[in-house]
Order: sequence, then C-alpha cells, then structure tokens
Amino acid sequence: MIKQVETPDFVEEADAFFPGIAEEYSALNRLSLCLLANRKVDGLERTALLQCGIAWQHYNAILLLLANRFGIQSLVICRTLFESVVATLYLIKNPSLLPDFLDYGKLAFYNQALVAGLSESKLRPIKVECEKIRNRIRKRGGMKYWHQSTIKKMAEAARLDVFYENVYRDASAAAHSDATKTLSHGPRG
Repeated sequence: MIKQVETPDFVEEADAFFPGIAEEYSALNRLSLCLLANRKVDGLERTALLQCGIAWQHYNAILLLLANRFGIQSLVICRTLFESVVATLYLIKNPSLLPDFLDYGKLAFYNQALVAGLSESKLRPIKVECEKIRNRIRKRGGMKYWHQSTIKKMAEAARLDVFYENVYRDASAAAHSDATKTLSHGPRG
C-alpha cells in the first residue's frame, strides 16, 4: 500500500490563484507515489523513474513559485520541466541511447567537480572512467548532447510538439530574459 502524503500549504495557496491546481496536484501525487515506490528496477526503467522523480521536484517548485506570485520564474522552471519530460520520453523511445545518456551525466558531474576544485583524491574513483568517456566522445566528433537532436525534434518524436509551440517558446523567452514576458505582466503573474 502506498502511503498518502499530506498536501503542502503552497499547493493550496497556488490553488487560490489558479483554481484546479490542488486537484491536479492530488492526482499527480498519487501517481508519483506509485511510480517512485518501485526501487527494484534497473536499466532504462530505473533511469526513466529517476527522471520522473526529478520532474516531480520541478513541478513542486513551479507550484511553490506560483503560490508566492512568482509567475515568470515559474515559467522558467516550466521550461526545465518540459525539457526533462521530453528528454525522458525521447530516451524511452530510443533505448539504445541509454549508455550515452548515462555517460553524459557522469561526464557533466565530473566536469562540475573539476570546476569546483575538488581534490584529486576525491576525484580518483571516477577519473579513469570519465576520462575514457571524454576520449570516446572526442573520437565520435565531440558530440554536444547525448541525444544528438534538438528539443523541438525530440518534442515532435515524443508527440509533444503542440506544447513546444504553445508553451516552450514563451518559457524560453522568459528564461532568456526576453522583454515581452516582463511587458505582459498581469494580475496572474
């Protein structure tokens, strides 16, 4: 049996501005509890479930921002959520990309650790593997992304191109400080 979690205050506050959010949250919360309860899976399924957990965190952040009337900021997180969902669905449709997805994640973590100045002794356990990944990527032409695509093309493949056209462009405009988003400020943020 999956334990029901109490609805956070910020969800009720967001619902006051955007009626229906609390009901949506409740349904998604039940779904997330079921999805994220299965910890015994491996491979692509485990990766997809972990990505669902990240998407759930983004969704909660959006509601928290909305509850506090940070509409533009929530739109920026919507962009991140959309990219995460699209990439996960694309990965599920293209399971042969799982090794590249995981390798790019490892390499991103390693590069961040290098930039942060972590000591050689702390990086030693992952250094050899990450350097092999880096060399393999260089030999393949230095691919920029694990998916070798664009968000638009992945959205089309995941059949979310309507959301790309109607939401992603506005969210990207907000993320890149496009003035049109700040000029259209209204009572709903």
